[in-house]
Amino acid sequence: NTLILSFTIPGRPSTKKTSQRVVRRGKYTKILPSALYERYELHCKEYCEYFWQRFKLKPIDFGVGVKLKVYLDSWIVGDECGYQQAHGDIIQKHGIIADDMWIHWVDRDSHMIYYDKENPRIEVEIFRYRHPKEQFRNAKVGISFLNFLLDINFTTISFTIIYNDKEININGDTINEDAFNFIKNLKKNSIITIKDIRYPTSPEAIPRRIEMKVLLIE
Repeated sequence: NTLILSFTIPGRPSTKKTSQRVVRRGKYTKILPSALYERYELHCKEYCEYFWQRFKLKPIDFGVGVKLKVYLDSWIVGDECGYQQAHGDIIQKHGIIADDMWIHWVDRDSHMIYYDKENPRIEVEIFRYRHPKEQFRNAKVGISFLNFLLDINFTTISFTIIYNDKEININGDTINEDAFNFIKNLKKNSIITIKDIRYPTSPEAIPRRIEMKVLLIE
């Protein structure tokens, strides 16, 4: 559960479900979020882009855990799932994650709702949290090269890559020149095998004797 990103958005947090609007277009009816929520979603845009897209990073396309702390300036409180739904949609729309399907909501045994009359805000923490679908997706559908490098950088101590009958051990703390060149020359749209993965949370960082195949795509 390595921390990937932590940031704060000032202003009173809003939910999508409060004061929804029903709009008729011809014979069709559509439910829209409130005008208040739409203003809040736009307000969040510059903060999300500042904390992620300014580094030219693509949206995270693997499992994450997200912890919210909602600070309100009054005791008019929405339900927790409303804040989760709204901010999952917001960090997806503004380019931090590729799909809010990847989110596992984390509470760390603490409540989400807090009171701060002078400084309403939302605090967001995004952790690496492996999703059950990832191994299938990585092998069958593929993962972008940049997201693959982002993932292994945040979540592993070391691992071994097998590619074109060559094998090299990658240590995240001390990547030597040979390892760097090996990673740099991995070809997109090719399949690599990863084994002997060592995670920080495994007992004494003992390698897990598992292998996974990863299809690297654009």
